[in-house]
Amino acid sequence: MKVSFDVDEPLPPLDAVAKCIDDAWADPKGSALVDIGDRDRILAIWVRDLPVKEVVGHLSNDPAGWTMPAWAWFSQAVDNPDPFRANPYNLPMSADYRAALAESELILAHFVDLGVLEYEGIHGGREVRIRVYRKSGSSHIQARLGERVMDVSDRFVDQILFDFMPLPGVRSMILQMLDQVGDIDEQTPQEEATEWASPTVNATHSFVYPSSPFDSEPVAVSSLGMLEQIGVAVPFDELAAYAESNNEDITLTAVIQRDGNAWKLELVEADSEEYLTRGLNSDN
Repeated sequence: MKVSFDVDEPLPPLDAVAKCIDDAWADPKGSALVDIGDRDRILAIWVRDLPVKEVVGHLSNDPAGWTMPAWAWFSQAVDNPDPFRANPYNLPMSADYRAALAESELILAHFVDLGVLEYEGIHGGREVRIRVYRKSGSSHIQARLGERVMDVSDRFVDQILFDFMPLPGVRSMILQMLDQVGDIDEQTPQEEATEWASPTVNATHSFVYPSSPFDSEPVAVSSLGMLEQIGVAVPFDELAAYAESNNEDITLTAVIQRDGNAWKLELVEADSEEYLTRGLNSDN
């Protein structure tokens, strides 16, 4: 049985992240490494066509004493958006910084010790243990509540690496969740357990460009990979077959909108009122 709960989320130290970016901009080599918390570091690099060794060679990133080191490039959050990953277009930073992140002119790397999440003791009157382990190259969290062992959602790791959530705050979130799990056992009816669950939110990220001419509606651009995550499939085979049946190049417009509980994709040829295909591509 999988159940989700609402928990109090800590505020990420985005001021410290912005300071790291400022320090990198002021650095002649365009790089800076800043501690934003205990065993929690941000590396910022402005792309200036310098050799990698020259850019980072003067920085010291010694993880001595770290028990479960992990790191990630923020570009993964840009390329694979997720509700628990920071949206580069919506970060509380200057427009120049946001654009540089989105266009990979500014590179961020996040180094953390996930061992900070580990806990063993009495919490809420129950024996609790939180441990971090690696499997297939990825970090995962497992919790023991009394005699019950359960896997904890990987969203917590994502929030640390890609949303800059502080490690102690995420550990508190997990402990809050375990407090609520303790009130549900294997004999709890499914209907009652479901009432505990917080709603699942699907999020999408788009970059909005001004239209030309400006009196037209703006254009929102989303990656195909993001659309596939919410179940929208683009019928490339049908498009290829249609293009082959025409001697001239054609321009197609795609309209994706919700139709009840499904997504509907409609393709229309430019300067034509005829829809080429209609498909219900998702039940999400």
